[in-house]
This record gives sequence, structure tokens and C-alpha cells, in this order.
Amino acid sequence: MDVNVPGMFCLITESVRGGVKYLNFKSNYNAMSSQIETEAEKRAEYILGLNNGIIVGFQNAVLDAFGNAVFVAYDMQCPNCVRESGNTLSPIYGVSMNDKGIATCGKCGRKYDLNSGGILQNGQQGDTGLEKYAASTSGPFGHLSVFRHR
Repeated sequence: MDVNVPGMFCLITESVRGGVKYLNFKSNYNAMSSQIETEAEKRAEYILGLNNGIIVGFQNAVLDAFGNAVFVAYDMQCPNCVRESGNTLSPIYGVSMNDKGIATCGKCGRKYDLNSGGILQNGQQGDTGLEKYAASTSGPFGHLSVFRHR
């Protein structure tokens, strides 16, 4: 992720192939890659969101006090479908992203603006935006930290 390229987001998921864990990356411009889980990641015992997925990136519509793009992290699940189903243990209502930074739920069609805090663009009264996580990054080749708010 690069602060100089705001509006680019990456969906991170985990998979297992041949008994080996991989982290999979897909940008909102459809660039994809996979990396074998590192020893540090194995020791961290992380969980990627409600159902194996988080979205990270630098917003292009919100700047910090120094004029820099704000780094954000969201759960990849549609919070409104999760709430409506009552299924918080194993939800399967993932969103997909487009090159404009809009995430769309594959089940209900709700749209979320990744560049503006994950706010809901369409929906009905009582609906919420994407679940946000506290996040930081040390640069394009550094470390990424994402934590659940409690």
C-alpha cells in the first residue's frame, strides 16, 4: 500500500494449498498475488475479519492533519446482511470492490464507499457502513497492523 496512491484498496484473504497457508491479495484494479505465510504470521495467530477477509487501503477523500491520505481497514462482510441473518459466527456476505473504491455486497447490492470511511451509499433506515478496524502501516514494504475495536 502506498500513501502516494490513494484510492487503491486491497482485499486480503487466507487459503490453504497442499497443507501450506497463503495470504492472497486482490486490488480493486484486479491485480492479484499470493504469498506463503511467514513464520511471524504463523506465530501471530491472526484472524482475517468475520469470514476470512479484510480490505485495506488509503482513502482518497479523507486526509489527516498533515494532508496525507488516511490508511483504513474494513471487514469484507456486508454488516447489514450479517445483522439481518443473525449469523455472526460464519457469515458469508462478502463484498467486491471496483476501481472507484466502491464495495458492493453480492447478496443485497448495498454499496459502501471505501474512500469515505466505508459509509453506506444506498440502503434503508437502520443500515450501517462497513465494520472498521484500527489500522496502521509502516510503508509499502513494511508491516501492516489491523486490530478489532472492542
